[in-house]
Amino acid sequence: MKNLTRTMLVWAVLAGLVISFCKTPTYAEEGSEVEKLIKSLELGKSFNYRNLTIVPIYSTKIDIGIDYATLDEAAKNGYIQIMEVEGGRVPQVKVTNKSGRYIYMMAGEILTGAKQNRLVGKDVLLGPYNKEVIVPVYCVEQGRWSGKSYDFKSEAIAAAPAFRYKAARGASQSMIWEGVAEYSAKLDVHSETGDLTAAYSDSKVSEEADHYVAALQEVIPRLEEDAVGVAVAVGNKIITIDIFENPQLFSKLWPKLLRSYAMEAIATDFNDENADITQEHVKNILNILYQKRYDRRDGIALGTDLSATAGEVTSTGLAYKGRVVHLSAFPNDGARQPVIDKGERTPVIQVE
Repeated sequence: MKNLTRTMLVWAVLAGLVISFCKTPTYAEEGSEVEKLIKSLELGKSFNYRNLTIVPIYSTKIDIGIDYATLDEAAKNGYIQIMEVEGGRVPQVKVTNKSGRYIYMMAGEILTGAKQNRLVGKDVLLGPYNKEVIVPVYCVEQGRWSGKSYDFKSEAIAAAPAFRYKAARGASQSMIWEGVAEYSAKLDVHSETGDLTAAYSDSKVSEEADHYVAALQEVIPRLEEDAVGVAVAVGNKIITIDIFENPQLFSKLWPKLLRSYAMEAIATDFNDENADITQEHVKNILNILYQKRYDRRDGIALGTDLSATAGEVTSTGLAYKGRVVHLSAFPNDGARQPVIDKGERTPVIQVE
């Protein structure tokens, strides 16, 4: 009997070892989500309107994964409730997912209402029925602290990449307010409360942005179904790269992203209306991201926050279950280099 018991224990231990060795880890090893993503990317031919240039980014390995609801989609369908934290706190709002969907909130999306308009400070992934998640935000309306409404709503707009860059660098609230004032002055838009959204509702600015949108909005719908992001330049300098987990999430956010790129283009002085960026220059930035090692922290709700601010490029991301939901990159001011020409679709990483 003792021998039988001993034999059973040995087999139980061996079985446990087999299971532990064969089990797939919940999260990939450090940096591997980004490396895996960038290895799959290819770059397309650039599209240009005046001083704004878009380079499409494709993936050769499409895995649909989760069907994320965007902030706008969630707000429209009543999936989400966004409120002031009790008493009101400038850098925080309280968010509840009332649905069984996964909801993705992108850094830079603008929330209006409550005591003052805010800008989402970080990428956030809400799981089904997540309740009262505290989300970091920035105020983009300095002169108001009174309730227009109990809840916030999404205005279907995102701040220009310059503001997302500040957030990625951990800007202070005062730096955001200074940025709003400078941005509004460039656009010759004035608001009694120092409200960033006033630039989007100004008729002259809105009409100008409409020209950019009309010229470039069909870039993504015309492309192959494997488009997952874009590299963006204003004049002869890349201002941002945005890459998403799958084409579905990217296509949902494309209209909002494009208008935000146009808003930065309008606010930027330029002389060359036909400025372009090259595939080679975009590839260089993506190779920098490929080699970076990211700081990893628990996400606000689900997933892992990725950040790398040192060197030539500031990059932030959100990963979930071993895949990058969103990766953004902003060449640091001193590292932004002029570009020369443009080319055809080409792999980002040469894999032997």
